[in-house]
Amino acid sequence: MKDSVSIQEEMNWTQAQNYCRQYHTDLVSGLSQLENLPNDIKSENKSWIGLFRDTWRWSDGRNFSFRNWDLYSFKDNEETKKCAMTVSDGLKWRSGNCSEKKPFFCYNVPDLSNAIKDLERLKLQTKKEFKDAKTQLENHKEDIDSLKREVQELVKHKEIISENVSQIEKKLHTTESQLRDKKTKLENLEVETAAAFSETQKVLNVYKNELSYLNTTAQELEGKIEARLDATKTELEANLKTIQNSSEALDAKLNEQNAEVRDFKEQTESKFRTVDERLKTQNTVVDKHKAAIDTLKSNDEGIKQRLELTEKKSVELNTLTVEVNSLKAEVNTKVAFSATVIESNGVFTGPATTHNILIFNQVFSNIGNAYNSKTGIFTAPVKGVYYFSFMTFGYNSHTSGAILVKNGHYQVSTWEFKGLDASDTTSNTVILELNVRETVNIILWRAISQM
Repeated sequence: MKDSVSIQEEMNWTQAQNYCRQYHTDLVSGLSQLENLPNDIKSENKSWIGLFRDTWRWSDGRNFSFRNWDLYSFKDNEETKKCAMTVSDGLKWRSGNCSEKKPFFCYNVPDLSNAIKDLERLKLQTKKEFKDAKTQLENHKEDIDSLKREVQELVKHKEIISENVSQIEKKLHTTESQLRDKKTKLENLEVETAAAFSETQKVLNVYKNELSYLNTTAQELEGKIEARLDATKTELEANLKTIQNSSEALDAKLNEQNAEVRDFKEQTESKFRTVDERLKTQNTVVDKHKAAIDTLKSNDEGIKQRLELTEKKSVELNTLTVEVNSLKAEVNTKVAFSATVIESNGVFTGPATTHNILIFNQVFSNIGNAYNSKTGIFTAPVKGVYYFSFMTFGYNSHTSGAILVKNGHYQVSTWEFKGLDASDTTSNTVILELNVRETVNIILWRAISQM
């Protein structure tokens, strides 16, 4: 431990430094020396200490890391104030003009035995601080070993102890500052860790609250889904009954239509009798749909299970309803027409140089308005099986014939060569399956006489 003395003779800072170096060791330097000033001289204010500024450093060469400025009087931006003095009972510092004369503090290095004791005390204190910050201070082991060797060298070489003590004290002060920095970092790390833990705990509490809310919402949603499924189940059963009733009504309607078709067939030419076969075909399609409906009813339990898995399956019911409605619309749709060509101005009857479309301009009937008497084209309004029959007439002076065309592709035709008879009549019949908006029309063979 170093002895400190108060010199009341007022000198400027440089004079005070020279005085202390001549009669003592140096101006008081370092935090430990200031803290260990005797109480009877610590209360002396405005006394020079060994801190000066090129950048701020201690008179005896110690590293300057700790700052204890009196913030009310410290003005570091004043270029003339480059030396430090004590204020507030020696506990705070302020800067001053180095040329001002003031009292000052000096310190003495005691004899070797006291220095060794101080070194041993510092050694124990250093070891304790190393133990407290073990994981952070591994890089300083070499410094401690070097310090021990230097202490042993001090014991062996008493004659050079003053120089070695100064060097060791510098290293001890550096180590002390480093240890304090490490300690401060550890304390800051603990504070940051505690803050992070607190913040994490808050986030966890928020997550817990959100999870509780989600569980409650899930239970409510589960109840709503069960209620929705029950309602959907009831609606499905009602729809199935409606479909069943509609099927019965459809059977009755089909029977009625069959009767109407038979009446219609008796009033038309014999060639339209095959329309009944189309109706039978449609009845077969209806029977297939009825079978599908029966299958749907038998698979009701399976549908219910799929509905319990997801609400999306209700889309299948809607699709089925649309298909049934479409089927009903197709069954209820009546499509039939009968037309012929009446020769008049502007009406084409041949002979043909190109594949001209024959326009049957005299329409006897056009149920469903699928035939266009302006263009001569029949357009299917619904998907189904259609029966077509056509007849051509020509004189024996020309060949005669026509082609039935579907979507621009030849299907069937009639043909009659020149002969001895005065005229010829040919005909043909075809049943075609048409999709919605597919077209059928009649054209003449090229270079064929009038029909």
